[in-house]
Formats: sequence, structure tokens, C-alpha cells
Amino acid sequence: MHSVSHLYDQFHPHHYDVHWDLTQAKTDRLVRGTVTLSGDQRDDHAIRLHAHDLTVNHVRIGKKLVADFSIDAKNDELHIPHLGSGAVTIEIEFELNMTDAMHGM
Repeated sequence: MHSVSHLYDQFHPHHYDVHWDLTQAKTDRLVRGTVTLSGDQRDDHAIRLHAHDLTVNHVRIGKKLVADFSIDAKNDELHIPHLGSGAVTIEIEFELNMTDAMHGM
């Protein structure tokens, strides 16, 4: 049986701001966006977030660009290396392809 990680155990989100760019949604079925989230990092080495079928273009913690983030497609997770714990603000620029199930949402 597949083990499920509990992302909340290592990061407690407090607030999300999501901006959607739908200019290419109708013609190319492409959605771009930016999410800014603030919360408490509980793990001293990294932040892991759910990232199902996303292409992540940029990640920033504070205003600092994080170049060595990675996607674990098997577990649908975005892995952001970040030393320390406590309050953080994360900005993620992403894109995704709309599926038939998403169409009309």
C-alpha cells in the first residue's frame, strides 16, 4: 500500500492569494497563475506542497528566488529546500493544462 505523507505536519499555511491568468485558457487550454502563501515552516530543511499536474516556473521565499526546487511527480509534491523554521512567505509561478474535467469550472 502506498504511504501518504502529511504535508501539514511540516508546513502550516495561514493565507493564500491566488492570481489566475486565463488569457490562453480558451484557445490553448493553458492556465497560468501565481500563488502567494504565508505560513509556518515546521521542518528545518524544506517545504513540501501539493502540486498535482503543475509546471512550476519560479519559486521565491520572501523575495529571494529559489533555484533548486523540484517536483516529485510520483507523490504530487513540490519540494522547496529552505533551511530554518518559522514564518515564511512563498510565491510560486505555475502553469497547467486544462483537462476536460476542468473545463467549465
